[in-house]
Amino acid sequence: MPTPVQRNTAFHGGVVNAVQCGSQTVENHFYPEPLAPDPWLTPEQAFDDPRAAAYYSHHWGLVGRSELLEQMISFLTEGSAAEGKIGVLLGVAGGGKSRMLRALAAEFARRTEGAVRVLPASAAVDHRLAERLPTGTGLLVMIEDVHQRPDGLTGVLGEIRRERPNAAILLSTRPSGTAALRTTLRQLRIDDAQVPSWEVGELSTRDAAALAGEALGEEKRHLARRLAAAVGDSPFLLVFSAVEIARGRLDPRWLESDAGLHRQVAEAFIATALTDPVTRDDDRALLYAVAAMQPVRTDVPHFFKAMEALLGTTDTVLRAQLVRLVNSGVLTRRGSSHRILPDLLGDVLLAEAAIDPGSGSPTTFLERVLAHADGGALTHLLVNTGRVDWQWSRLRPMGRSPVEPLWRRLESAYGDGDPDTRSSLLKIVRRVAPFQPRRALDLVRPVVDAGSADARHLLDDIPPVIAAAAQDPDHLGEALDLLWRLGQCDPRPLHSTPASALRLLHDLASYSRDKPLLYQEAVIDAVARWTRQGAVYPDGRMPFALLDRIFETVAEHHERDGWTLTISRLPLSADRVTTVRARAYQVLLEAYGSPDPAQACAAARSFAEAFRDQRGPFEGSLVPALQALAARTREVRPGPLVALAVRRSVYWQVNYGHGQAAEMARAVLDPLPDSLPHRLAVLMYSDAHEWAVVDDEYDFAAAERDWEHRLDEAAEEASTWSDGVVWEILCDLLETGRHALAETPAGCSQLVARMVSGRPTRALAVVRGAMERDDNTVDLVLAPALGALWASDPRSAEGVVTDLPLMDRVASLRSAVRASEWRIATGEALHPQEFAMAGRLSSHPDTTVRTAVLRLAATMIHRSEARTEAVALLCSVPFSDLGRGAADFCWAFVGPNALTWTELTSTQRASCVAELEKVPTLEDHRVQKTVTALSEAYEDDALHMVLGRLEAWEHDAGPHFVPLPFAWSTGQPFRNSPNRGSLLRRVVQWFGAERENPWRRELYGVDLFTTIAGDAYDSEAREVLLECFRSCDPARMDAVAPLLSGGNGQLLWEETGFVAEVLRSAAEQSEELYRKVGGHLMSSVTCGSKSTVPGQPFPKDIEIQERAAQARVALPAGSPEDRLYAALQDHASAEISRALGEDLDVDARRNW
Repeated sequence: MPTPVQRNTAFHGGVVNAVQCGSQTVENHFYPEPLAPDPWLTPEQAFDDPRAAAYYSHHWGLVGRSELLEQMISFLTEGSAAEGKIGVLLGVAGGGKSRMLRALAAEFARRTEGAVRVLPASAAVDHRLAERLPTGTGLLVMIEDVHQRPDGLTGVLGEIRRERPNAAILLSTRPSGTAALRTTLRQLRIDDAQVPSWEVGELSTRDAAALAGEALGEEKRHLARRLAAAVGDSPFLLVFSAVEIARGRLDPRWLESDAGLHRQVAEAFIATALTDPVTRDDDRALLYAVAAMQPVRTDVPHFFKAMEALLGTTDTVLRAQLVRLVNSGVLTRRGSSHRILPDLLGDVLLAEAAIDPGSGSPTTFLERVLAHADGGALTHLLVNTGRVDWQWSRLRPMGRSPVEPLWRRLESAYGDGDPDTRSSLLKIVRRVAPFQPRRALDLVRPVVDAGSADARHLLDDIPPVIAAAAQDPDHLGEALDLLWRLGQCDPRPLHSTPASALRLLHDLASYSRDKPLLYQEAVIDAVARWTRQGAVYPDGRMPFALLDRIFETVAEHHERDGWTLTISRLPLSADRVTTVRARAYQVLLEAYGSPDPAQACAAARSFAEAFRDQRGPFEGSLVPALQALAARTREVRPGPLVALAVRRSVYWQVNYGHGQAAEMARAVLDPLPDSLPHRLAVLMYSDAHEWAVVDDEYDFAAAERDWEHRLDEAAEEASTWSDGVVWEILCDLLETGRHALAETPAGCSQLVARMVSGRPTRALAVVRGAMERDDNTVDLVLAPALGALWASDPRSAEGVVTDLPLMDRVASLRSAVRASEWRIATGEALHPQEFAMAGRLSSHPDTTVRTAVLRLAATMIHRSEARTEAVALLCSVPFSDLGRGAADFCWAFVGPNALTWTELTSTQRASCVAELEKVPTLEDHRVQKTVTALSEAYEDDALHMVLGRLEAWEHDAGPHFVPLPFAWSTGQPFRNSPNRGSLLRRVVQWFGAERENPWRRELYGVDLFTTIAGDAYDSEAREVLLECFRSCDPARMDAVAPLLSGGNGQLLWEETGFVAEVLRSAAEQSEELYRKVGGHLMSSVTCGSKSTVPGQPFPKDIEIQERAAQARVALPAGSPEDRLYAALQDHASAEISRALGEDLDVDARRNW
């Protein structure tokens, strides 16, 4: 009987478990098992699914990643393929990792003709995975989203490396997967520090706009920059929003509050980041807190205290949660600051926590945050809540605003605060004003109405808040009126005050990319309204100057990308701006006919800006504009001053315009009257060259002669007028024109001189009439009229001058002196009475009178034969307290027939040197040349004067007193002295003297020493210093140690013997003295300016490191000098490391 047999069958991969006493037969039947689907996809299969939704598709252009792509492809293709390279691509959800892999696969295949295989995150794997990969060289394996397969990644990578050792492997993961990935690499005995990683960062605003434009299509491409600004930090959200807008399913006006977009944000970022059910609720609560107070700065106690109280947790737990959320990718950290990215995700979370989605009413969340937030946390809470409140306002127009309790607290703090507190609060309001314009304007309006006594607060802090609120079209008109009211109180120049009210009005009126024309239309309406109210200011042509921006043909666009600021001038579409330009021009035409000369002149001067640079597509509008101006001119028949202004406005077109433009410009001039008052206005406010066509063959002398002829003709024609009529017409043109044209009449003095020359009664009438007017008229008229009177009727002039001291009017006195100066300049000799008058006024208490006398004396030295009297007059004027007194005094020492110090008596020289010692600054080149001349002629006096200036500054460092110039532009004083060594010893002795503020003496005393010794200390200068260090007197060494800092590097690198002797002498006295001496030697090379490109060390630091290392080679190890050069090396190394480690990622989108 056969022995019973147990049969066990196992398929391939199965296990047989059988136990039996007796015979056993095990049969393995390898039936052909059906294979599982191949998990490996080609790039086309992985990334080009035709059935994918548009916003999940990867067919969009690759923008802003070319440099990253080149880095990755270079790593994968360069060198030996047998290395089995591994790289990691990092990126947050929706950041564009898959699009990057698609581009990388295509570029790899193009360059190597190799194969690329992709393992999707959803693909199931088995142990025969690697066998299905292509064989041979040139294989790139991409494994997507390895953070989704933390358990099986080790087996997958291990099998690929065994079966396909030559394959290059690229792993893509979110930040949350980096820790598990490092563990996997270590398990495979791979040094993770040697595995390169690349991060898919944010797109720049320009690149985001390019991607949005592609997804929007041609019809709605104009919204690209709007999208880039709102959701450009997430390519997925950007494409999703663009596609939905292109399809008409998303209103771009309400982008940030769209429910569909919020759902995509929550699903794409929150659901994938908070996967752990144990910590999900706590992490979400923390994200709510961060969304309310971001950026959260963990180094500021306010933030942690608020979150601890709000969440009921501890500091340790909170920090661990933050680390976990940063690792998950939903939080981003820079330094100690944390933010939720993308930005819209933070707004979605804050809205979810603070606003009931059903009723739109606020929850209690913000009240709880408000109860614990303080300082910076409270500031951020207000800004974030204000923005989210604006996003949701359309969904609850009648509901209570969540920002209301926060704003009440801000209003209370603003009302009770001091000026500094108010200024700080307005910086916060400025950030939230675009989202809360009504509240912001209501906050600042009472301050504008009251006209705050704090001008800095009124003029510096409030205008930016109003301009921010003006971004809302519904509040634009009110904001413009407030800015205009503030601008009328601000006399500062616009070019140097970018945050002033009028400058901000200019910005609002300007064209810019994507800016709607409603802003220009509102400014035009406002200018017309202000003009009707009579608010016209000729100085600056306000408010018509605001219309200058309307007539521009280009829009200036500023765009930041990291450290790069790109300024573009973009041509405007003439058709698009035709209507607003026509409205603005009509405002000018209406004001041109105003009976008010100031308003009419301001409008007439503004026509020049309307005609400027009207080329290309705008050239067609120029002729109709000139035609309208010609018709308006015939209608209004402008007076002399307005006619002058309009002549200037069309001057360029008349002389340089082409064709019809030039013809129509001349048509504007034809109806202008040619009466004598009109010609006098031109002569008074112009010069010989203003109306000429200047070219290479222009004859300046002939133009001057022609101008003189025109002056003579006008004077002759006016000879039929009575003296009183002449003065009335001149006075009216002068005073009205000075206000209406907002300028000083350039030809007034010359015109007045011609009108009264040889006519003593007329000259006397003008002199007496001028003295009855204001000081400005006296300054312009009295000097030329009195000068003519001296020439034609000295007795009458003497009578006028005799009466002047009795009047004690400063303007009349200085004008009388200027009349004498004017006569000297024209070659006339002074009468004894004039010189006597100047001598009496040389010590007048008014600075302008003494300035006039000083200039008269200098002019006499250059042009008069009475040189001795001129020198005496010059030296009798105290000039140290005059605004430009030193320059006016030193003018006598410069130019032809210049004065020299040897011409002065010892008493005169001592007096002048004492004045030079007290002048605020020596920066003027004439002053420097005079001081240098003094040092060459009387070096002791010059050195005493300079030391006196240093001591005066040492005892009382006034805000405007600078003892030495920044640089000697006309040659160094004392440099060529044969007694240079003696002078240097005097400076060293002065350094060692007892002084109250030694640190002040050191600041400029070193400059004086280097002025005498030179920047590179030669043997004579070094010997003077070594005398102190060889004296073994620690007090002398300590006193002169600062002088070592002026060696400009030459001492350290070329005079190591000198350095060694100085350091050893100091070390013998004390370690403290050694450190002080060494510190000053180091500062000779480490101080001063240095420059480099961002991200690179300074070349100066590299040079210090290298030269210090070279110097140490020949030095005894551990010696005092070796220690100094080692310290220099360490300093340079620290500076280099700091430069290389500096965070240079400039974030233009958000605050950190």
